[in-house]
Amino acid sequence: MHSPFLPLFVFDGPKRPEWKRGKKINRTSHKLIPGMKAIVESFGFEWRTAPGEAEAELAYLNRIGVIDGVLSDDVDNFLFGAITVIR
Repeated sequence: MHSPFLPLFVFDGPKRPEWKRGKKINRTSHKLIPGMKAIVESFGFEWRTAPGEAEAELAYLNRIGVIDGVLSDDVDNFLFGAITVIR
């Protein structure tokens, strides 16, 4: 990679939907998330909590030009309107 990059980590927020792809999902926060946020901060990276799904927030940020791309294995990013997805 020739250009430096600054990762932005986005976590699911409190308004994520109750159902996804026909399945009821657990809306409670995963017990490992506080530790992950601490690790992200310890490396000097930025994180944020999305209002709803992290994929929707990342796609929005990509679409308006705040971030250059989304690194994810989830195809929902395209459904939410992401322009550049790296798998």
